[in-house]
Amino acid sequence: MSGIATAADPQERGHAPGHVFVWWATYLASLGLVAFGGNSFVVGADLGVELVATALSTGALVALWATMRFIRRGQAHWAAHDAARAATKPRKRRRV
Repeated sequence: MSGIATAADPQERGHAPGHVFVWWATYLASLGLVAFGGNSFVVGADLGVELVATALSTGALVALWATMRFIRRGQAHWAAHDAARAATKPRKRRRV
């Protein structure tokens, strides 16, 4: 995902936006909480872990949406850029 976001960047900064890191961090944190944090012996602690995991999953979805939006805008930019470049470039004629 980082490579796709870097390639789609219209400003050609050479690195992916922060959305990608936030998406991975929140996604992995929510998976870790669900897998390892729900094994508590304290009554009610599982509810807190589930709420935090749900909040992290929601954050991951928002970051993923922002990343996909960034990529879609970048791809549209480069498609328009390539189309404009192809329109101004003279075509070579084939000899028959």
